[in-house]
Amino acid sequence: PVAVTRVLNLKSNLSELDQISKNLTTAQTWLDAGETALGSVQDMVTESKTLAIAMRNDTVSAEDRQVSAEQIRGYILEIESLANTRVQGQYIFSGTKTDTASFQLDDQENPTTATYSGNSTTFEIKTGYNTTIEVSQNGDSLFSDLFSSMIDLLNALENDDGTGIETGIADLDTNFETINTAIADIGAKGVRVETKE
Repeated sequence: PVAVTRVLNLKSNLSELDQISKNLTTAQTWLDAGETALGSVQDMVTESKTLAIAMRNDTVSAEDRQVSAEQIRGYILEIESLANTRVQGQYIFSGTKTDTASFQLDDQENPTTATYSGNSTTFEIKTGYNTTIEVSQNGDSLFSDLFSSMIDLLNALENDDGTGIETGIADLDTNFETINTAIADIGAKGVRVETKE
């Protein structure tokens, strides 16, 4: 009976280790997907800022700003797609509401708002007997202000509003730093996952 108990305990431990190994693989997949998505968003923020800097000049025509507005509209739609990134059918920026799309624009042609449908509870994965790691990012804090900044910049360009474009540049700087911090956080978590593996 003592030997049987030991064998059963060992089998239980091995089963748990196997599950933890699978969890670590899942965690790394989530972190990689989040880092890739945010890296792409960061690139678009940079391109949007570069475009806005070129358009803030008083010598730029209203027609040129209208053309630039179309580019910004395209970036907004692409950011919506990235904010709704999924891993194995689960939305990674929706907190624990992983079956719910993170964001939805009110109008694909002329967006004025982006609504967050996730929550602020972080999705965690068990990585040890008594440890977990947060693998999701708070989509609301990452993207809501960014959508607002991008939509404001879009409106400024469409309305030939130089002051609004200037404000948009400053807002995008803040958004860039927010995303940069999140990418650094993902990198640190990735190191923890590798150590656990």
